[in-house]
Amino acid sequence: MTAVIAFLVVLSVLILIHEAGHYFAARMFKVKADEFGYGLPPRIIGIVKDEGKWKRVGPKDRKTYKNTI
Repeated sequence: MTAVIAFLVVLSVLILIHEAGHYFAARMFKVKADEFGYGLPPRIIGIVKDEGKWKRVGPKDRKTYKNTI
């Protein structure tokens, strides 16, 4: 049972690093990326830039943002 939990934790960290790579690569190439989300839709957790300020968003946040959703 501990091996399964350890596997899921390691897999989650690897996925987080992978998705962060997409986000930072987009920013490096000047692509407008104002959101970083983790999880399949609906996202589990994310941060989004809204009106110049970063805010945390979750799966129940249904607001459509200017540049990304």
